[in-house]
Amino acid sequence: MNSYRCVGVFGMSQFTDEKDLYEIFQEFGKIEKINIIRDRYNQRSRGFGFVYLRTITEAENAIRALSNVVIDGHKVRIDFATTPCSTD
Repeated sequence: MNSYRCVGVFGMSQFTDEKDLYEIFQEFGKIEKINIIRDRYNQRSRGFGFVYLRTITEAENAIRALSNVVIDGHKVRIDFATTPCSTD
C-alpha cells in the first residue's frame, strides 16, 4: 500500500479500537485497512495506529479536519505516517 495514503493516529487511549477509528475516518473516504499497534504479550494498544485511505486527497482531508480531535478522552495527533506503515 502507498504510505502517502497512510495516516498515523498517535496518543490514543489503550481502549480505542478499530471500530472507533472506522467511525471517525469513514466520512473522509474508503478505508482500506486499520491497524492498531498492540503489545505482543497482552494485546493492549500501544497508543498508536494507522488508517489506510484509498487516495492521498482523502488522507489529506482527514488530517486537516481531525487536527483537534479527541478520541476516548485523549487528544490525539493525526498526521501522515513518516515511516513505512506496517502491513500486519
